[in-house]
Amino acid sequence: MAKIVCVEDEIEIRRILVDELVDQGHEVIAAANGAEGVRAILEAKPDAVISDCLMPEMSGAEMLRRIRTEHQMFEHLPFLFLSAYGDMDHVGDVMELGADAYLTKPVDLDELIHVVDTLLVASAGPS
Repeated sequence: MAKIVCVEDEIEIRRILVDELVDQGHEVIAAANGAEGVRAILEAKPDAVISDCLMPEMSGAEMLRRIRTEHQMFEHLPFLFLSAYGDMDHVGDVMELGADAYLTKPVDLDELIHVVDTLLVASAGPS
């Protein structure tokens, strides 16, 4: 399947996301904040990124900005953002920066898998 970087500062949410993605057959690299996420993306060269919006050290928006502006090879890397209801201003920020999708927390895992699969198919282009 796909290689996915999952960036989430809340340990339990990160564990749930990673477990679900692994159960679906994906290889998952977990990161606890945007700075770790940038490093993981550069090292793993994933097929997609799932990230929280608000995190310590570096937000999801800053992570996306850095990847899109400083590392052109990732200009089409699909980004799915997760946001708590109160973080909706940050969703607007990441969408303006080129995020591909977002889901609100608590995340419906079936919907998450559907969106991830859709992003992966779209990023693969025509067969």
